[in-house]
Amino acid sequence: MKSILFLIIILLSGCSVKRNVFHNPHFFYDDKNYTIIRVNPETRNEDIAEYLKRKNEKKITPPPSPSDTSKGIKAYDTPPKPKRIVKPVYPSEVKSIGYQGTVILQFLIDSTGVVKKAKALTFLTHENYYIISKNKTKYQKLLKQARETKREFNEIEELLAKSALAAAIQTEFMPAYHEGKPVPVWVSFPVSFILDYKKDKHFPARLVP
Repeated sequence: MKSILFLIIILLSGCSVKRNVFHNPHFFYDDKNYTIIRVNPETRNEDIAEYLKRKNEKKITPPPSPSDTSKGIKAYDTPPKPKRIVKPVYPSEVKSIGYQGTVILQFLIDSTGVVKKAKALTFLTHENYYIISKNKTKYQKLLKQARETKREFNEIEELLAKSALAAAIQTEFMPAYHEGKPVPVWVSFPVSFILDYKKDKHFPARLVP
């Protein structure tokens, strides 16, 4: 849990999203599954078709443990480290109505450190996330359930999810390593959107976009 929080703190203290990835030919957003993927503009249609085919064939792959070598995701000795950090934007229309909460993300970092796919698994209210995050067993159970059961986001939640996804897909990493070689890995972590972190005893300042 500490390593996850360390990653969030680093990630959310970086630079802001610089472009709208949802209208960028290098990305494709699956609004039915709250997932964004990287595509090659020259083979965009083929890449999207392949993604949709794979999505329909199997459920989302959970992040592997260091000993898991299934489905092409190798074990790793050294986890990925942020290299170019992008900070999610707190949507003004969400902030203005006092809405806050936490988006749980999962994304795939390839062997070059590029985020190839990012998915919003679920959304928790500020209070619920704080309670669950204090219990490692409950948090792992939440992740497992979120991967196995699709959650429908409301309009406001999706705005926050898209902001978190845009930041994740643009962030660059030093890749994970196994036996001296770079390998692809899955990473899961929460992104919290908090209105007044200075008065909030639950979260440090840098957990806020």
